[in-house]
Amino acid sequence: MKTIAMARHVVGLRAAAFLTRASRGVPFWKFLVADAGAAAVSVPFVFGLAYFFTDQIYAILADVHRVERWAVLAVIVGLVAGVVVYAVRWNRRVPP
Repeated sequence: MKTIAMARHVVGLRAAAFLTRASRGVPFWKFLVADAGAAAVSVPFVFGLAYFFTDQIYAILADVHRVERWAVLAVIVGLVAGVVVYAVRWNRRVPP
């Protein structure tokens, strides 16, 4: 039953966990109770967050765009560092 409740919140795992529980012989009513219990906790929480943060959506979107820029910069720096490390190692292997 814990698997069903936890799988409700993991998008990629949900279908596989539900099918596994069905094939293992979990009665439908137990499955329904576990899934409804998990939904009764998560759905009001998500809607509550949406209600309280609706007024700040533009500030949140601006922050997301700023973080995206920093993430792209970090990826570029990481790629450049990887190329430099690869080039240095390659030059050490090749005899002059």
